[in-house]
Amino acid sequence: MVGRRHALAAATAAASVASLLAAAPASAGGRSSQTTDCPAPESLVTGTDWHGHRLAPGVALREGRHNDHNGFVDMHVLDVAVTNKHLSFAPLVRRLAQRTPLSELAAGRASLVAATNTGYFDFDAGTPLGPLIDRKHAWLSSATMTTVVGFGTTGLVQAGQIGLAGTVTAGGNASTPLAGLNVVDPPAGVTAYTSRWGHEQIPLPRGAVSRYVKGGRVGSAVGDFDTAPAASGYLLVARGSAATTWLSSLRQNAAVEVTRKVSTTTKRPFASAYGVGSQLVHAGVAGTAFTCRRRYPQPARTAIGFADGGKRLLLALVADNPGTPMHGLDSAQMARLMKDLGAQEAYLFDGSGSTELLARMPSNPRQLSLRTFPADGVERPLPVGFGIFRR
Repeated sequence: MVGRRHALAAATAAASVASLLAAAPASAGGRSSQTTDCPAPESLVTGTDWHGHRLAPGVALREGRHNDHNGFVDMHVLDVAVTNKHLSFAPLVRRLAQRTPLSELAAGRASLVAATNTGYFDFDAGTPLGPLIDRKHAWLSSATMTTVVGFGTTGLVQAGQIGLAGTVTAGGNASTPLAGLNVVDPPAGVTAYTSRWGHEQIPLPRGAVSRYVKGGRVGSAVGDFDTAPAASGYLLVARGSAATTWLSSLRQNAAVEVTRKVSTTTKRPFASAYGVGSQLVHAGVAGTAFTCRRRYPQPARTAIGFADGGKRLLLALVADNPGTPMHGLDSAQMARLMKDLGAQEAYLFDGSGSTELLARMPSNPRQLSLRTFPADGVERPLPVGFGIFRR
């Protein structure tokens, strides 16, 4: 079937550029690129010839094609029993500002059962726009509460808001709140960057100042440093008059302590969490108040949700091959799909050329197979992927 069994060989650069242009939102004559005149949602679960695959104990993959008046929708659904003791879940990531094809992030992981793209990211810096929590520790977060989906400390899937609650204390008593950690756009206040950012330059806002902290002490004068530490320590970036004055006032070699913890609106803390987009389903009801793109309303999409009180993880991916009958879905259609799949809560998990599913198929368990057609013509490099592992 088209869009199912693709080798990971690169298509031509021309094809990639053409599909990027086709999938990009447009704005002509000052008109908004978004509209409420979108295709009506319809049931895609019924009337589809689904093909099921058991990837591992507790991991089922269903794939199907649904014909409609615009062509057809190529769907891939992972249904995962997260309480299965033989499974574990973790992000696939090297450095936050290091976009890498998902197949490379997944390479060499013999216990990896399946992998997908995750949340939205900044194209210029290449870093995630939303939080990333792994093993209860934040790789990226800000003091602003942000919606995430992930796994609580009980192992069940949950959704909620998280925020960074931390301080920077210098000289034992002079302290300021920590506004962010490894965020692409440092807000007003003091933001800390660690080696997890990577080697790419940090896009400093105009007027920001920065200083290094090495070995728990101020290790540099005030400057406009834009490179994260290669190993331990921090780069502190201050934005706004109060924050820049505070950071500039610190003596060279002054002792500095950075405390970081994650607050959450959920009853249980997050063991791992990923930033998400619009909520598609709430309490089993599909949302309808969405807009879609005027020029290209049905791109590839990835959605994440859960059912049975968080015991079932649902990941749905719809592929897109611009210029052919294969097309994706808009947000309202994805909401209907996730609701019909049984999701109690569901969110967008990025899409367009980022949509990608790798799976270790029973027919070829020695290697991961690319199951979705890449809308860019080739794999789009990502900062973070989501991995399902066999213990």
